[in-house]
Amino acid sequence: MTPHPHADILRAIAENKDTEIETWLVANNGWYTTELEYMLANPHLKYRIKPKPFLINGVECPRPVEELTSFVISIYAEIRGSIAGK
Repeated sequence: MTPHPHADILRAIAENKDTEIETWLVANNGWYTTELEYMLANPHLKYRIKPKPFLINGVECPRPVEELTSFVISIYAEIRGSIAGK
């Protein structure tokens, strides 16, 4: 039997009631908080557990977006390559 595509998120919700879910919205190019019902009705979308913020000098800061790192590096390499090729 194939597991649910978001079984890890559902498991985390069952273990911790404070778990927040986010969905990636391509049109807005970012992560947005969503409800469990939305995730269950739209399993084809991309979801994640919302990262917990951390403190810097007493200020609550969001965690960096790790998913964009490879994308930014590839764009940088593409731009650098086109400049070097001229």
